[in-house]
Amino acid sequence: MRTTSSTKRGIYRLVDFRQELYSHLSQRRDAQFELLDALLQSRWGDCLAEFYLASSFRRKWPSIYAAVEDGEQETDQLHRLCLSQVPFGEVEHFVVDASSIRRSSSPTLKDRRYVHSATHEVGSKGIVVGHEYSILAWTERPHTSWSLPVYVKRVSSDIDVVRVASEQIEWLHQNSPSKTICRVALDGGYGNKNFFGLVKDSKCDIVARLRKDGVMYRPPSSYNGCGRPPKYGRKFRFKDPKTWPEPDETVEFDDEHYGRVKLQLWRKIRFNYPHQVVERDVLRSCVHRQKEKPPQPKWFGWHGGEVSAEQIWRSFHYRWPVEPSIRYRKEHLHWQLPQTRTVEASERWTMLVSLAQWHLYLARDLVSDCRLPWQKKQADLTPARVRQGLDKIFPMIGTPASPPRTRGKSKGWPKGRARARPESYDIVKKGSKSKKISVKAA
Repeated sequence: MRTTSSTKRGIYRLVDFRQELYSHLSQRRDAQFELLDALLQSRWGDCLAEFYLASSFRRKWPSIYAAVEDGEQETDQLHRLCLSQVPFGEVEHFVVDASSIRRSSSPTLKDRRYVHSATHEVGSKGIVVGHEYSILAWTERPHTSWSLPVYVKRVSSDIDVVRVASEQIEWLHQNSPSKTICRVALDGGYGNKNFFGLVKDSKCDIVARLRKDGVMYRPPSSYNGCGRPPKYGRKFRFKDPKTWPEPDETVEFDDEHYGRVKLQLWRKIRFNYPHQVVERDVLRSCVHRQKEKPPQPKWFGWHGGEVSAEQIWRSFHYRWPVEPSIRYRKEHLHWQLPQTRTVEASERWTMLVSLAQWHLYLARDLVSDCRLPWQKKQADLTPARVRQGLDKIFPMIGTPASPPRTRGKSKGWPKGRARARPESYDIVKKGSKSKKISVKAA
């Protein structure tokens, strides 16, 4: 690889990232760091022990399980480290999405529940048994494979994914530069009054897809002085054009990916939210209008400053790269591979997978396109293609982990100490209805 000034800067940035990452690993830090490098080098694996075969892992294979089960991480500092890698400008785009990992064969793992997934495990409705995670990720631009996780948090059974997303957005605002506008895109699972009510005071710009059969309300007409002032005006039904007032903005243009596009924007439309008024801008988009049968229109809710309809529409498309990013975590970075016994070990592995994704992003300008004979050339390398050429730069960046030391043989299980089976936990059925209690009159 030819070393230029830009290549040197990229190497220094990657080395600094690895040094700071290493400083935020406390217990079992050397084993954790070498496991991270082995994860990047091992393209295939049926169990954790196979990462021992990677050239970067210099310890014995039991150290892999010790790193995951007994290691400790400074989670808050690692999240801020990931956020510090974002090249903040005037406007940066983020996305929040939820994803689940299967843990159907882990009865000793606490807080398992029924979660949504692309795979079918329970019945045929896309339900699996496992843990759900909320992922806050940064997206450089739409229609790429790069979406980098910044803050990944497990959604426990006693909290809702919508509330976790609102907490992540607040964390993003508190830890981002004050001069940068952070815009967050979310899918239809967040486009409801509960979510927009939670983020009503957020300083971030937020766009979320709404239900196509949603019902909102126009602002009320002028107060006539009789009775309590009304909070809502006439209904705004998404499926009934007769209830739509004149749009505040209508624009039509041609797009490279979506053909002929027509956008209609209504400002200050209200949710039926209890005890307070929640107003949001509502956008209706129609794409591929040149086709005989164009797809159904989509609706979006906007929270933030007053921007054009096209800006709102384009902000949502920064959400697209998170889908291939999550798929890559599961299929190639082995996010679902370890069948851990504790929640802490599962979250520890999740953090290592997120850090591996940042390694690939920081190294994408340092590696050449090492394609296989049947693969096509790529001008903009994908994460999978970067990983194929990563072995060549490992000797250049080195490792801050200390070499292993011999410690002799283990003494084994103490004599006379009883062995106990690990405790098993039931699957949590979240949102189950409680039994009604009948009250008889005295």
